[in-house]
Amino acid sequence: MTILDDIRAQNPGAYDDMSDGQLASAFRKKYYADMPAPDFYRKAGLQHLVGLTDKPVTGVSDSSLDNFRAGAGKAFSDTLSGLNQLGNRVASLQSFGLDPGIEASYAQMKSDQADTNAQDKPLLQTKAGLGGNIAGYASQILAPAGALGIAGRGAALGGALLPTTVTGAAKQGALLGLAQPLGGDQGESSRLLNAGIGAGTGALGAAVPRAIGAGVRGAKGLLAPFFESGQNGIVADALSRFGGDAALNARPSSVPGVQATLAEQTGDAGLAQLQRSVMDSDPAIARQFADLRNANNGARLGLLQGIAGDDSTLAAAKASRATAANQLYSQAVTDAPIQPSADLVKLAQRPSMQKAIDMAKGLAAENDQDIGDALSSTQGLHYVKLALDNLANVAGKPGFENVSKGSVKATQNDLINEIGKVAPDYLAAKDAYKAASGPINQQQILQGLLGKATTNTEDAIGNQVMQPARFANNAANLDALAQKVTGQKGATAASILTPAQQDTLGLLGSDLSRQAVADSVGKSAGSNTVQNLASQSLLGDVTRGAGLPGLANSGLLGRVVRPVDAAYKLFGIPDQLKEKLAQVMLNPNTPESQAILAKIPKTLRPTIESQLGPIFGTVGQSTRLGISQ
Repeated sequence: MTILDDIRAQNPGAYDDMSDGQLASAFRKKYYADMPAPDFYRKAGLQHLVGLTDKPVTGVSDSSLDNFRAGAGKAFSDTLSGLNQLGNRVASLQSFGLDPGIEASYAQMKSDQADTNAQDKPLLQTKAGLGGNIAGYASQILAPAGALGIAGRGAALGGALLPTTVTGAAKQGALLGLAQPLGGDQGESSRLLNAGIGAGTGALGAAVPRAIGAGVRGAKGLLAPFFESGQNGIVADALSRFGGDAALNARPSSVPGVQATLAEQTGDAGLAQLQRSVMDSDPAIARQFADLRNANNGARLGLLQGIAGDDSTLAAAKASRATAANQLYSQAVTDAPIQPSADLVKLAQRPSMQKAIDMAKGLAAENDQDIGDALSSTQGLHYVKLALDNLANVAGKPGFENVSKGSVKATQNDLINEIGKVAPDYLAAKDAYKAASGPINQQQILQGLLGKATTNTEDAIGNQVMQPARFANNAANLDALAQKVTGQKGATAASILTPAQQDTLGLLGSDLSRQAVADSVGKSAGSNTVQNLASQSLLGDVTRGAGLPGLANSGLLGRVVRPVDAAYKLFGIPDQLKEKLAQVMLNPNTPESQAILAKIPKTLRPTIESQLGPIFGTVGQSTRLGISQ
């Protein structure tokens, strides 16, 4: 018989609903609370209830490594117990304390934890055990971020789980403190106390190294402008502040001879804003951008002129077409008599043919020719064909209301086929004229676009200026030009222009749209932004080192560090930085510019979703202005 049997015998029915373990724990707390739990269970002969052996077990080993492991294990075990307690406590609150079972379970958890704490007390009194316990708690913060890094999911999500600011460290410390289990004699206020201790510990642990880091970064930042690599870093910092990592995605222009600026290559609003600030900072730099703009305009204009030709090339093409066609027409069109076919005679009965035959005699008379019966010679038929051409232009107008353009076109085709039967060279001449008209129509369309897309004024080097908006609007309405050039209502630019010509127009449109974005989005941040690059970079170094990167944008702190720029000015450093920045933005593709751009860190969105997005496809890309490529 055990002591528990004696208790139940002396109190019949009072403890029937309690297990041996619950009764033993309650008895110890009431009468032997000051006795360590292992000693109580052994002296009461109840060691089997808690898994104790007959030999006293203190949890302490002769091996420091084993004690360290045991201390770390306790940290994890206590956190799990604390989370279990929290879950039970939440359930208790949801039931408004009306569920005795939940309340009893919660009380038992706290009682069991008190026993565990008493049993583990000797372990935590050893240096190795205490060190392991501290390490165990620390690893609960570090392990999630480390696991993500090993899994290849990058530092962004790890950074979300491993705070990078003092505030974040305090919050995480508070959560870990809140999750610590309570003993039987501890009230809920102890949980809040644990959270406060955790918050303070987390904040202190983060603040000390950050203060040191801020000092180190500040010292390095002060010296950076005196060295080439330091200046490159300052310029890279400015590009990153305005454009994030957009500069890393810059793509050069595909138009030969065009050197697009960094803002044009990226289409980024922030970099466009910085470009205007750089131009505002120095007239000499503004002239460099203006010279580049003129050179790029000349390259684009030259590309369009190259496929459009000029008035002389168009006139030469028309003369060549006329020469080739007229030579064949002269062979085919004679006054030699022919016998009209039955189909030709029938064709002549159409109203449009009757009108054309009368008009043909008048056309011949104007050339001092008498064609007689227009159907009896190829010369006469040719004049009838010319009359039909004229009639097609006036069909449906007053005096010709009963003649439709469609019927005239059909009659034209039938007449040409009849002429071809007696004069094959006539069809060959027609085909030669049509073939030669293709390149001419292309030049007419492209020259029409050239005239509409440029201004009447010239730039500093004597070129007409291509306007992005005018080019885009007219390029989108090339079919209207095609119809005007050919006289065919259904004509399309795509059916006339070659694929290479269409590709060239696409390249020009894309290039001009990039220029338009760089010119129009955002507004200048002011020339002072460029003059204060060194102090702004220094402020960023210090605030990042302190774990408070957001303070870098503080206007007050910016004014505090502004005198640094005045000191640097004695050494000409602000002008050097300004020139470096200007050259990167003017031509980001030089080796010097690429060395600076390589220092820009890849920007990571500051939320967990920035890493979950690529996995689940739920996160959009950073906002960028749309530019056709």
